[in-house]
Amino acid sequence: MEGKIYCGSGKEKTFNGGGSIIEVSLTLDGIAELFKQYGFTTKAGKKIIKLKIGKRREIGNYGETHTVEIDTFKPEAKPQRDEVTKHYAKDDSVPPDFPDDIPF
Repeated sequence: MEGKIYCGSGKEKTFNGGGSIIEVSLTLDGIAELFKQYGFTTKAGKKIIKLKIGKRREIGNYGETHTVEIDTFKPEAKPQRDEVTKHYAKDDSVPPDFPDDIPF
């Protein structure tokens, strides 16, 4: 498991009406470099990198209330449908090693 890769911080601002926002500052040079490993391009050609924003336990020296880190999760590649179904012959209606005598 990799460690967290921090790329920015944020400050929560609250309003008199009860609403709030989080202003985030990012290190663009760091994100651009990390895009090569953790980013992806959509079918429409948009470049995406996922970020996680978490609340800090303690407020930072400059009033930071949140941290920003790169989402390093990469799902395992799913096998292609052909890879899964090639184990079953077209004329077999029961998967291999599946009992014929089901009691119900």
